[in-house]
Amino acid sequence: MRPVPYKWVLLFAFALLYLLPLGWHPLWMPDETRYAEISREMLASGNWVVPHFMGLHYFEKPILGYWMNNISQLLFGHTNFAARLMPALSIGLTALITYQFVKIVLKDQRKAFYSALVYLSCPLVFGVGTYNALDGQLTLWMAASFASFYYAIQAQSRQAMAWRYLLFGAFGGAAFLTKGFVGLALLVIALVPFMILTRQFKQVLVYGLLAILAAVLVALPWSLAVAFKAPDYWHFFFWNENIRRFDASNAQHLRPFWFYLPVLLLAIFPWTFLAPKAILRNFTDKAHKHFFLYQALCFVLPFLLLSIAKGKLPTYIVPLMMPLAILIGCGLVELLKENHRVIKFSVWGNVLGFCGFALVLLLMQFNVVGKVEGYGPHEIMRFWFGIAILFGCALVPLLSLTNIKRAPMFLALAPMALFILLPLALPMKVVNSKLPGVFFSQYVQKVQPNAWVLSNSVALIGGIGWELKRSNIDLLNGTGELSYGLDHSSKKRRYTYQEFRDDLPKKRQSQQVVLALESGKNSAQLLARLPVPTEQYHAGRFYLLVYAKQP
Repeated sequence: MRPVPYKWVLLFAFALLYLLPLGWHPLWMPDETRYAEISREMLASGNWVVPHFMGLHYFEKPILGYWMNNISQLLFGHTNFAARLMPALSIGLTALITYQFVKIVLKDQRKAFYSALVYLSCPLVFGVGTYNALDGQLTLWMAASFASFYYAIQAQSRQAMAWRYLLFGAFGGAAFLTKGFVGLALLVIALVPFMILTRQFKQVLVYGLLAILAAVLVALPWSLAVAFKAPDYWHFFFWNENIRRFDASNAQHLRPFWFYLPVLLLAIFPWTFLAPKAILRNFTDKAHKHFFLYQALCFVLPFLLLSIAKGKLPTYIVPLMMPLAILIGCGLVELLKENHRVIKFSVWGNVLGFCGFALVLLLMQFNVVGKVEGYGPHEIMRFWFGIAILFGCALVPLLSLTNIKRAPMFLALAPMALFILLPLALPMKVVNSKLPGVFFSQYVQKVQPNAWVLSNSVALIGGIGWELKRSNIDLLNGTGELSYGLDHSSKKRRYTYQEFRDDLPKKRQSQQVVLALESGKNSAQLLARLPVPTEQYHAGRFYLLVYAKQP
């Protein structure tokens, strides 16, 4: 029997799922448009030290994630593909680390393959890997840190151990440069208890100094450079983006302690029904008990820390998905040998799960449950296409019932159609409220190069900058996360509605004036506050108002 080409299967799945669709749909606001625009501005200005957004100081993240995105746009242009490429490659490299980590330690290619397969097929991992945010890059450095630390403590000589601790420290420094102190906190809270439980804490005290040295050498040059060019950076970043998010009662994205539990069930959905049995099965392997204890601690302890923090988003737990995928993937191999009942239960659980999602969507669309406005009457084909995708996903696991040993492959295949085709099934209400490129790209040519452009939405402004390829867009009334940059700008960049009305006649004497607007529930009230434009365009929550030059 010919050996299974495990690596090629994973590479093909990664290319098909992650790389191929990257440029197929516009960027989501606010995150994707913001991060794409920040890197575009860095390349345009040549300033790779101090992050700017709309030409204003933007101190919410360190620099490495931006640098990675800069390189992508430098190579592939200012395109949606380039904007999303680095998160995708980061997840792909994390899957490779997962595969090699398990293969080297357990010397079991099947467990390595299933661990990486579980990882790549998790919806939350896919979402982050095809979405332009910095969680994908952080995930890469966290995965490299988790793997290299375990690799370091297995070294057989002092010299090898020293070099491996240095490697671990370098990856930790990269995690710090991507999202700051949270990366270090997640590492420390997992690794120190493991070393204490395995009675190796003295090793950390000795060789850990090398890791700290390497982390400092990686992080220090930029840390000093940004402190020199923007002295307030570290004060703002430490207190606003770390302390306030963790413990403040008014933290951004405030969520209850249990928030991540339902998120986790959906995050690993193809594997949710077999995960408990698979994970527990690993702890009967006495020969590798430390390896599986390590994975458990690398998931559970950071998960608890993130749950305690006041500010929460689903993507925050993605760096913890590698150890969880290893626990599920390795246990799955053992279940395939001895417990087909659990596998069959998982198959039927997935079938019912996808059918359940489709049923809920049907009931919501026809107002049987909930009050959510879904698809309009003119887009019923989109709705039925979405239903067909879900029922198609439900059918795939059933194909494994004739040979239950193939079930993991079919479970991994089940959500693929949903992953790739979901953008085509989105209701236009979502498109015209979250994907500004669909609407505004139609009217880019109407905006003159020297036009005075304003937006009333901090969430939208990145998308407008990305479409127009310009950063001198002013804010109309709002401030949001640009408050710090606005307060420290030498130029006036924010106008109230009254100030705009007062300045408009004078501005129109020398240039065109354009408003890119996001309306709330009462768009009439918003438009009533503004002078009547020369031209007006509208779709969903998006408006473009053009005031022609009047010499």
